Amino acid sequence: MLTIKNRLAGFFALIFLAIGVATVATGCRPPGASALLAGKKFLEQGKTDAAIEKLKTATSLLATNADAWNYLALAEHSAGQADAAALAYQKALALNPNLVEAHYNFGCLLLEQNHPGAARAELTTFTLSRPKDINGWLKLGAAQMSVRDWNNAERSFTEALNLNRQLPQAWNGLGLIQVQRNRFRDAATDFDAALKCQSDYAPALLNLAVVQHQYLGNLAAALEKYQAYAALKSAPDKEAVVALARALEAGLNPATAAKIAAAPATPAVKPAVTNLPPAAPRPVVPVNATPAPNLAAPVAVAPPKTNPPPPKTMVTANPGPPQKFWPEVTPLPPPSTPPVDTAKLSNEAPVKVKLAVRAPAPKPKVVLRYTYHSTTKSTPGNRAAADIAFAQGLNAQENHRLNDALAAFEAATKADPGYFNAYNNLAWTAYELKDWPTALSAYETAVALDPESPYARYSFALTLKQAGYPLDAVYELKKLLARKPNDAAAHLLVANLYSQQLGSPQMARPHYLKVLEIEPQHPQATQIRYWLAGNPP
Repeated sequence: MLTIKNRLAGFFALIFLAIGVATVATGCRPPGASALLAGKKFLEQGKTDAAIEKLKTATSLLATNADAWNYLALAEHSAGQADAAALAYQKALALNPNLVEAHYNFGCLLLEQNHPGAARAELTTFTLSRPKDINGWLKLGAAQMSVRDWNNAERSFTEALNLNRQLPQAWNGLGLIQVQRNRFRDAATDFDAALKCQSDYAPALLNLAVVQHQYLGNLAAALEKYQAYAALKSAPDKEAVVALARALEAGLNPATAAKIAAAPATPAVKPAVTNLPPAAPRPVVPVNATPAPNLAAPVAVAPPKTNPPPPKTMVTANPGPPQKFWPEVTPLPPPSTPPVDTAKLSNEAPVKVKLAVRAPAPKPKVVLRYTYHSTTKSTPGNRAAADIAFAQGLNAQENHRLNDALAAFEAATKADPGYFNAYNNLAWTAYELKDWPTALSAYETAVALDPESPYARYSFALTLKQAGYPLDAVYELKKLLARKPNDAAAHLLVANLYSQQLGSPQMARPHYLKVLEIEPQHPQATQIRYWLAGNPP
């Protein structure tokens, strides 16, 4: 087990000690500064009790020194005193909201204590100030995954990989996100990339085995990964995985079934299995199932007795687009006619058919078009004021006060017209309220601020569809597909628009076919094939 000193090394690289330099240089050190330096030294040596004692003295003498409170919080955090650490971190941030190291430390504590929403806010603040810090992106991605904010978690892990491609934690996180989206081949590719970075990375080994086994049906590849996982010295659920590997091997090679049956049995699994093996012990492993190499994190702490209130200023990423990932396909029923009894027909008199009066031709359907606004990238405004309003909006959003959230996000966009996240969150909230004009305007601005964001553009297209502008939704989706030609969700939405709203089945057909090409096991594959059979070329 790593010592506290080693586990805290990353923290001390982040923390600035604010004391009177001139006073120290003279050798006449004030009592508060002496206690602060002594507490820091004890903390570096792993003597947390002595560090807490000295740092409490320092905070009593330097009551307005944010760094002293941050050090005290870190010592209490390391000692397992989660409640006290949370209060001290908040005190540090109340004194200096720009102390980004305290945001990181507090975010780590909140994540450990299973408060991922508040952790996401603190870690987002940290990454906004330190975008080159890999650990910040990894921790933020883990927090975003915990609140099912898949889109932003993907962005965070991608940012980490842009800084260092050899991060198995980030690749594993991306794989887990693809599992949630039912994109199992993409998930397998990401898990494999994690193993190329670190061949014995346990979470990716087990995740890849489960995906190959349960979702892709590649039993031989699954067996290889199960065996590699079972060969690790220490791994969760090892006994169950060993039993599963033995059962799977027997199913693949019946000739060895008798030999395996003779071996000592594991209680959870039958000793010999000739059919398909039982389900894996669990489908996926959390992204932080094993400690991340060189990832600064204090020792584990017990859950607090009461949930510490979040700091007054929080900044976080947008909660993601409002759409379902796989919009429903409504298949058309095949044409049918009642069966004809030819014997009976031959004995019946001819039926006189009365010609119907020709009905007037239906009026052509009018398709509404969206009026685009002249939206250009705006110069940054008062980001500090915008962050405060944004944090208020996030808090209201998490407490289901959507009208308050809408007002706060609007205030954030007015304070800083170039704030992409504020517009994206404003649009998301308006979408939830079915306020289509506000949602459309906000998404249009968000797309103008970041034209490369596939999620903002997809959400804009979905909102156009909901607001009754199908042609413009198709227009936006085709822009997205020009950049991401293998985006199954975009192809499916285009196909739905053509088939269900625009009455153009021949235009829908190639997009439905593309969905099947990209995702043969897509959740809507059966309905899509049914629709294709009823709408031949």
